[in-house]
Amino acid sequence: CSKAIIPHMNTQNKGGKIVNISSVMGKRGMPNTLAYNAANFAVIGMTQSMAKELGPYGINVNAVCPGPVDTSRMDSFGRDTQWEELASRSAIGRNGTAEEVGNFIAYLCTEDTSWITGQSINIDGGTVMEHWIKNIMPKFSANISMLFNEEMFFHRFKKAAENGFEAVEIQFPYTFDKSLILEKLKEN
Repeated sequence: CSKAIIPHMNTQNKGGKIVNISSVMGKRGMPNTLAYNAANFAVIGMTQSMAKELGPYGINVNAVCPGPVDTSRMDSFGRDTQWEELASRSAIGRNGTAEEVGNFIAYLCTEDTSWITGQSINIDGGTVMEHWIKNIMPKFSANISMLFNEEMFFHRFKKAAENGFEAVEIQFPYTFDKSLILEKLKEN
């Protein structure tokens, strides 16, 4: 749909809204749902790319990521124990409705959301909660994250040595200061 409408939106030069539908399953992997997870992760990535590409034209692009919603698609779960288990995972203790998701999508198409773009927004009763401080304060949080992770890594490595592991493969994520960790290992 986006591929067909984008040229028209650009020629009209009035901006616009595109809302992609993903799923909370595009935010976290689950066993036995590889294809579904991968497809929904892809929608989120596509949404971010489109937001960057179309933002200069005044086009906002977002994705809605519903959790369990009471539609015929969920009929395979029935409406008994398994359905209730899904509901119990949400912070508000129930599954959503198609009307709730539809109303939120309609809201994303209003001018009230003109400064929201590139987001994949959960509508799931609090089943999946996220907070990415790195997006708000990159330098500050990266430094805290680096120190915390280096310290945590060192203590885990030391604990492994105390438990008799003589050889441990070390993979340094890009945020780690390798020299700091190696200095601490030499000290101990």
